[in-house]
Amino acid sequence: MRKITMALAAGVVLAAAGCTSTPAKPSAETIAGTVSGSQAAADLNSTSTRAPLVFPVMSFTGAVTTSARITLTGGGKAGNAVFKTPAGDLDVHHVPGGKGSMSWLSPQPPDASPGHIRVSDLCTFSAVFSSGTYTVTGGTGEFAKATGHGTYRVSAYGEADLLKGKSACSDTTTGPVLADGAEIAFLASGPLKR
Repeated sequence: MRKITMALAAGVVLAAAGCTSTPAKPSAETIAGTVSGSQAAADLNSTSTRAPLVFPVMSFTGAVTTSARITLTGGGKAGNAVFKTPAGDLDVHHVPGGKGSMSWLSPQPPDASPGHIRVSDLCTFSAVFSSGTYTVTGGTGEFAKATGHGTYRVSAYGEADLLKGKSACSDTTTGPVLADGAEIAFLASGPLKR
């Protein structure tokens, strides 16, 4: 498998937020989106550290309910981003925090019994590619005068075949991520007001 690296985390500029309908009282806004199947596998198999992640539907729920096609672009450093939705634009400043993590679940090894063989050479992984904080800096439409903050995370799940002759799963001992079951998820939430 092409190396699934934490570079994906460094290459994704992330941000998210929302707003409330009550001017003086904060309310939670959750933003969530997933990429799955062949597109998720292609993104996970990419060796580019700056490849954009395209979420066909990013759902905003809470005080503002809307959805939009959102593209998260490369960079991996603190910066500003604008989410363009039918409800208005949402401006945020995001700061990545900490390192990503990845864990592999290796196939069950054969035991010493005669005739016992491994049932599958399929490796499963889960990863947090990026996480951090965001601050709402403004917006238009329903997001006009919004303020708030929260946390975000980009995570992934998938499977890959263990390479012939290998016995433990890692990003260097597996083939490409398989489309079946591959998923990249974005989740952000936090208290907001406008």
